[in-house]
Amino acid sequence: MRQVFNKLMARFDQGCEAVSRTSSVSLDRPLSLKERLGLYMHLLMCDFCQRYHRQLIVIQKLSSGITNDDRGEQPTTPGLSEEARERIRRAIDPSTEH
Repeated sequence: MRQVFNKLMARFDQGCEAVSRTSSVSLDRPLSLKERLGLYMHLLMCDFCQRYHRQLIVIQKLSSGITNDDRGEQPTTPGLSEEARERIRRAIDPSTEH
């Protein structure tokens, strides 16, 4: 049984380099069925690519800047309060006092 699985993997596995590209692309657009199967079959066998795929997902989430509020319900984007923005404006150009 294991030999059959290994032959199947050898035939369909794209290798780590191609899988890393597919993993990256999967964050930008939906993958075709063939791409998804190839990616997930490889991720089942390769711990390094599994880790890489998880890291890409974490980086994407962190770089999107979306966080949840205290209740975890509505996504909010982090930003400065209007008071902080005004302090920065005054520090940059003191002549803009209101």
